[in-house]
Amino acid sequence: MAFDAPGVYVRYKTDGPLVVRAASTSTAVFIGPTIIGNTLSGTGAGLVVSPVLVSSPKDYAEHFTTTGAASGIVCLAGASADFTDSMGHAVRGFYMNGGQNAYIVSTSTGTAARAAGNLKLKTTDGILHFAVAAASDGAWGNDVALTARQSAIGKDYLDLEVTLTLKGDGEAIVSREQFIGQRADQLDKTGSAIVAITALAAAPSGTPLIDLDISGDPPAPVGPKKLAGGKNSNATVSTEIEGIFGALRDVDDISLIVLPDRVWPTHQADYSSALAHCQAMKDRMTLIQLADDQTDFGNVSVPMDKYAAVYYPQARVTLPTPGAGQRMGAAVNTTGHVAGVFARTDAEKGPWTAPAGMHAALAGITELTRDISQTYQERMNPNNINALRYIQGVPVIWGARTRDQGGIYEYIPVMRTAFLIADSLREALNRVVFAKNTEVLWGNVKAGVSGFMDGLFAQGAFQGASPGQAYRVTIGLGQSMSQDDIRKGLMRLNVAFAPAFPAEVIEIVIEQIFEPG
Repeated sequence: MAFDAPGVYVRYKTDGPLVVRAASTSTAVFIGPTIIGNTLSGTGAGLVVSPVLVSSPKDYAEHFTTTGAASGIVCLAGASADFTDSMGHAVRGFYMNGGQNAYIVSTSTGTAARAAGNLKLKTTDGILHFAVAAASDGAWGNDVALTARQSAIGKDYLDLEVTLTLKGDGEAIVSREQFIGQRADQLDKTGSAIVAITALAAAPSGTPLIDLDISGDPPAPVGPKKLAGGKNSNATVSTEIEGIFGALRDVDDISLIVLPDRVWPTHQADYSSALAHCQAMKDRMTLIQLADDQTDFGNVSVPMDKYAAVYYPQARVTLPTPGAGQRMGAAVNTTGHVAGVFARTDAEKGPWTAPAGMHAALAGITELTRDISQTYQERMNPNNINALRYIQGVPVIWGARTRDQGGIYEYIPVMRTAFLIADSLREALNRVVFAKNTEVLWGNVKAGVSGFMDGLFAQGAFQGASPGQAYRVTIGLGQSMSQDDIRKGLMRLNVAFAPAFPAEVIEIVIEQIFEPG
């Protein structure tokens, strides 16, 4: 183009090679009941699923943790309740092991409520009214009790004791807060972690929880009196698992499915729905917890499916309780922890690396519920059941197989490398939909995809001494498509790769040299 006269010149440039960026392969979806919080509304054809995306324990806690009765993000049961927060344990395990992004689908359909009560204090200046509420929604607040007495300081001062009684492993665990010498007119400034106290301008309806006269001689203490009205969301739980998975078809970046409160075969139907979803989407896999009582590994009924990875045994977790100096234990599903190891492996080594071995140590568990020896694992491995074992005293994932027994996707890193390539290319190729299906487009696509595959090769994702041995990209008339394909609006891209299989079994041959030379 000649620039002979002053003015503005426009030059149209053909698009260059397609830019392909690596897709995430470690975003998990956790599906199960939460103690508080909801993500479902409606039923049947009117079911609406609104997954909550979290990227940290703090994000999760804002939606689903009972502040005041929790250990980290795990909800703890009050003495009058009996539950294990399976979702909280799973998400805690996910983040302790390197997890990053996760969707939470709570199947709880009840309406959570906050336990509450009112205080009435008679002072020398008149009557004061306060509302007292548990620090968060949840039935745990029904196990919060208040005791009030006139303080030794004198009139218009009180001592307030707040207790939370939790369900322990053997006996109840009591967490206690004492606020001594509180001025009655400043009671709402009490810094309690268990309750929130709010001053009221007028007397509320109903009988006060505590009615105390501190305007004269000290009366008898009042209490302990319990708050009331607290409710959990998991009082009712949806069973519409098919509808949930139907809605998750619209969430493209899911790679791992975790069902924290489920074990195989007790919940076979729900796991089967998850696997059917994976088969339809072709870019995600289900992590399955095998129940501890399943020891006939040759007859485990989990389908021989490349989208399934089975883990055994379960684990026990012991958590500190708030302000009580005691600990509370629970047997938990380990698949949340395993999903975290997947994410950590992806970040540190890439999804083409097996999420197993000494780098796959399991954080956040107290002990495994079964001690798996090498001899015992010899019964598991041929049946594609992945062991969680102690190696050199450390609990680790010691297996990296899908249930595709004898198939080309028998190993998890091979399956997940295919996910990585497929998802990355799908996202990139969306940008050329409706482009002219000609040699220019094919050349740009081949250059971009080859560059992406070359990058993976350089990181060690494939087997082969050279790019030509490691992968192949084919696109074009007479190569990947016919003229009839082009007339029908079809552009076909063929990508083949030589997977890097894990060194699952290492044989050491030792011999003696009897005569030197």
